[in-house]
Amino acid sequence: MASDDEYIRDGWPKMPDNTTDYDGKGLLTLIRAGNSPFKHVWDVNLLIREVENVLGAQVSDIPLVSKGSNNYVSICINA
Repeated sequence: MASDDEYIRDGWPKMPDNTTDYDGKGLLTLIRAGNSPFKHVWDVNLLIREVENVLGAQVSDIPLVSKGSNNYVSICINA
């Protein structure tokens, strides 16, 4: 098992005001407004475009993103 000194995990992102932790809600709305809390880590728009292109559908909502040992995303897609 790795000690805390051997691995430093990625920090949870902050809201666009950079003062509060992202609460995991309303990601798609934040992204479309140009306020992605993940903008310094990865391009969520790119992921959304890839999902839409592969599935031939439109992402209609990302209601919840949670943190933990596994980060889970719930994506709603309209075909």
